[in-house]
Amino acid sequence: MNSCLKIVIFVPGLNIGGIEKVFLNYASLLSEARSEVVLLTCHENTDLINIIPKKVNCVNLRTNKLSKSIFQIVRFFKEYRPDYILTANAATIAIIFAKYLSFSKVKIIASHHNYINNEIHYFIDRLLLYKAYNLCWKVIAVSSGIKKHLEEFGVRKSKIEVITNPINTSEIDRMIIESTIDLQGPYIVFLGRLSVVKNLLFLLSSFQNVISRFEMLKLYIVGDGPEKINIENKITEFGLIGKVILTGALDNPYPILNKASIVVLPSLSEAFPTVLLEGLYLGKTIVATPTNGALEILGTGGWGYVSTSFDDANEFSDLILRGLTQPINPNNLRKRFDEMFNPQNSVSKLIKLMDINQ
Repeated sequence: MNSCLKIVIFVPGLNIGGIEKVFLNYASLLSEARSEVVLLTCHENTDLINIIPKKVNCVNLRTNKLSKSIFQIVRFFKEYRPDYILTANAATIAIIFAKYLSFSKVKIIASHHNYINNEIHYFIDRLLLYKAYNLCWKVIAVSSGIKKHLEEFGVRKSKIEVITNPINTSEIDRMIIESTIDLQGPYIVFLGRLSVVKNLLFLLSSFQNVISRFEMLKLYIVGDGPEKINIENKITEFGLIGKVILTGALDNPYPILNKASIVVLPSLSEAFPTVLLEGLYLGKTIVATPTNGALEILGTGGWGYVSTSFDDANEFSDLILRGLTQPINPNNLRKRFDEMFNPQNSVSKLIKLMDINQ
């Protein structure tokens, strides 16, 4: 890669979430590839500030709202003159406005991580977003399913590149031995945002079935979000106090993930869930609902246990029990990860796109 290439990664906030983690991974891996990387954000409250790679310069506009950031981004473009800016989803619209207002030549790479029916609710937002994508230099689809989805909404095929989300395996290896939580096993773990789409009330129903046959098992739910109160109420209703542990959002979830018997993902929709890549890397048996993302990552070759529905608690609990009694060989799961989802492949593909254009 051209050593003078200036790459900006823009994410409005750095709170703990899927896209934020992906972009931090890109920042770290691109900086290792000898490019000049700036992480640009606009929210003052940044949960992930302590894990920003040292090689990455972080610029915080401190506007706290994306809509108030456009003129600050304009000023940044004029002063810094980046070659590329990588952003995601609806934040792309703000970046496009800033580019044209600043007369910048920056090439915008938009990354799309979700299916539109779960992310955007109004027609005008859909129209703006997909019109915006066609104004970008490239659009990264994080999976083949997302590529098809974007094409169906009118994004030109020539704009789209499929590049799977990278995980930072070096960081995982480093952080995995750091833990301040007293882990009491055996346990299964969910890692993600506590939102309706994650289908956690269904998981609690399934877990209630499991512990009727496996009394010593616990469930760790790692994350935070709007469904927290509903989850707490359901834990009380099901008599699961002490069996289900809500840890809240954690800067470092990897020790919990590493010592889990099973990683569960009961979501109603997933494009390309990072937690499943992390699970494969750590050799964890996975039990998931049949989202497009889970099916694409786990495939049909016995790399995980995938249910046939999103609401059959008995089936899901049976799969959890099967995972406990018939765990998948960790070496095979790690091999699957290395062959299909090595993060260097994702970064190399992005770098190649940029190099070709130089």
